[in-house]
Amino acid sequence: TRLGIRYERCTAYADYYWSKYIGEEFYVMTKDERNALASALLKKYVLGFMTPDELRSELLRLRFTPEEVELRIRRAEVEDEVKMLSELVAEADTLLKRGEISADMYVSWLVSLGMREDRAVLRARKILATVKKS
Repeated sequence: TRLGIRYERCTAYADYYWSKYIGEEFYVMTKDERNALASALLKKYVLGFMTPDELRSELLRLRFTPEEVELRIRRAEVEDEVKMLSELVAEADTLLKRGEISADMYVSWLVSLGMREDRAVLRARKILATVKKS
């Protein structure tokens, strides 16, 4: 108070300066690290080593907004689902090429995974046409 500024006001200015300038600079400087850590956490989540709530909590602590958190979680879930479906479709393709399953079984299997029937039939025809050429 020797300068005529109350302690509370001085503290408020210091807090404002920190949050406005230093805090933002720190946020920008650590953006790459936060994104890398978020990616690692999302991988851990899709492998089943974290619950959705644990993941949300960790991502919020990294200063992602609730909307960003939900978007990242949804993207990870969809990417993992696509990966698993691709592996299953590749396995079905291999079985059909080897003649270990019929085209009808192939189509039924893909439809049971959620593929549209017209796409499954087209895919089976393409595979069988390739096998006949060989």
